[in-house]
Amino acid sequence: MNKALIACVLVVLACPLSWAQDKFSHVVGPAGSSMSSYTETHLSGGRVGIDATVSLGAGTGGRSTLTLIPLNAGDTPIEWLNVTATSGTSNRYLAVSVSCPDFPTKRVSYITAAQRDGGSRPVIFGCGNVGQLGVSDSSTTFSFSSYGQMGVIKDVGESHTGNVYADLVATAQPSGETGASGDFNDSFVVEGDFLSSISTPGNVNPVVITGVLGSSTRPASLTANRFARIDAASFVGEIDATGTTSSDGIGQVTITGDAVGTIFTERIGTTSSWPGVWDIDGDLDADVVVREDVDAESGASPATVIVGGEFTAGRVFVIGGTLAGGASGVGGIKITDTGGLKGQIIVNANDASDDWLGDVTIGSTVLDPGASGTDFAYATASTTLGGGAVGLVSYSMHPVDSEPDDGATVCTVGTQEWPEDAQVRETIVLGIYGRVFDSAAGGSIPLVVERKDMVCGPPPCS
Repeated sequence: MNKALIACVLVVLACPLSWAQDKFSHVVGPAGSSMSSYTETHLSGGRVGIDATVSLGAGTGGRSTLTLIPLNAGDTPIEWLNVTATSGTSNRYLAVSVSCPDFPTKRVSYITAAQRDGGSRPVIFGCGNVGQLGVSDSSTTFSFSSYGQMGVIKDVGESHTGNVYADLVATAQPSGETGASGDFNDSFVVEGDFLSSISTPGNVNPVVITGVLGSSTRPASLTANRFARIDAASFVGEIDATGTTSSDGIGQVTITGDAVGTIFTERIGTTSSWPGVWDIDGDLDADVVVREDVDAESGASPATVIVGGEFTAGRVFVIGGTLAGGASGVGGIKITDTGGLKGQIIVNANDASDDWLGDVTIGSTVLDPGASGTDFAYATASTTLGGGAVGLVSYSMHPVDSEPDDGATVCTVGTQEWPEDAQVRETIVLGIYGRVFDSAAGGSIPLVVERKDMVCGPPPCS
């Protein structure tokens, strides 16, 4: 072989290939749908960026799928996943699934970001046995143009221990569409920590988190019409499940540690599919607002809120309607710690003549409202309960938290230092079961204080 030919062969062998084998299989279905374009960008560290366009074709409406499955043994992280869905008749949408059926032999350690990249049709994203969503040092978003279908976030070892950092956002369905309601239909299981947000105009099925739901540096934010169930080791952040109907809200909550932040819910209720139990093993250091009732559908046991630690001072648990109860203390609110009621519980906050019927238990002390709950006033001192109170709107005056006691006849009263001017004065303290605020100008007067002259003697008062 002459030298010129040898040189030519060497040059050819040294040149990089102009193509690279795809690292994911990409299957489109059903018949009538097709892959218009599919491009993988291979990055350092084995990472892949995927851009795909799918034509949904004609049909009577419904779902088409794009399934991505890693082909090679080991780890294939996805840096980005941009998907466009085109054509298709009304009501057709594309469901994109990143699936690892051969986990852990073939796995995806993380997906940094995913989004619907234009197109005329809705796109949803789902995953199964993926190691992590998003990255801890930046804000990433998974955008759902219709309903989400999240799967299982796994512990795949190394630094990808099943955490979620990406915000999961489901946008409202396009006008005239059906079947794309904004729901997260599948159970969402996170083996690590959830340190981001879920935002959807629809409903979310069980969210089961082995680790923490939010932290002091990365509080979680969950917003939906309805959460069927939320499990986590602890909670820091905000949950908003104030939907549009009385069936919306949060069905079941299990927190094995503390809950810190704010929780809004349409109602807490027992149904045929919801047990209606909120069980927080640690402290409830959160403001809770229930717009309607804590109750149950016909024939079911009333809902129950259980706090294993204390209900923290300065916090409020507001129930807009009725706190329901059943026989033998079923339902109601149970605070395990003796002296654990440090915050304020309010019933009938909407001032619509709703009742306090369920027991509120603090340690072994039961505040039992009796048969009707109307104008209920318990005599246990707030210092015994932890400093907090339970109040039925409109509030009564507490008989023993006042100084002097309600109904007492005295000639002298104790003194206290007034904060406005540091002066020590004889002071009458009115203990009320709930917060009393100054009225706005022209508004109703929340409290009227009247004085009546009295003659003590004989003998004269000393």
